[in-house]
Amino acid sequence: MDWLKKIAGYAPDIAAAIATGGTSVIASTALRIAANELTGDPESSIDIVSGAARNATPEQLVALQTANNDFLVKLEALDVERLAVVNQTMQAESKSEHWVQYSWRPIWGIISAFAFLGFVWIIGSLAHEAIKGENQNAMVMIPQLISSATMLFGIPAGILGVASWHRGKEKRIRAGELK
Repeated sequence: MDWLKKIAGYAPDIAAAIATGGTSVIASTALRIAANELTGDPESSIDIVSGAARNATPEQLVALQTANNDFLVKLEALDVERLAVVNQTMQAESKSEHWVQYSWRPIWGIISAFAFLGFVWIIGSLAHEAIKGENQNAMVMIPQLISSATMLFGIPAGILGVASWHRGKEKRIRAGELK
């Protein structure tokens, strides 16, 4: 994979996408871009691309670097497009005439908050019982509950964090703070 390291020196995002491998759209697109810049044929196999990367001229490597920048722009455009679709979906839900459709997100948020508070209360109660009541079973249950709560709330919290970050980024771009 020394050829991939050479590509990474000029086109790190294309190299990273190729390194993920598989048949994903991003990985295959990155391989086609590298193949086009290094061999002139976007349908070249990975073996041909690896040989061309090892023998690449400085001009080809500069062209690969330019292609990497275009690749990043295309990825960002896809992300913005995806966020626009999500945003349109949420706006359509909020304007719906059916109470279930426009209220499921707030209801889910309220239920999650109460469930989280319930977990905190249960863990606090178990800690109290373990310390004051000298109950070993209560002490053993605390790590199990914490790991369960982490799994239960960690995934939605991660999704919420990423969605909020992208939404904030989109708002800053519209406000002219970011490019």
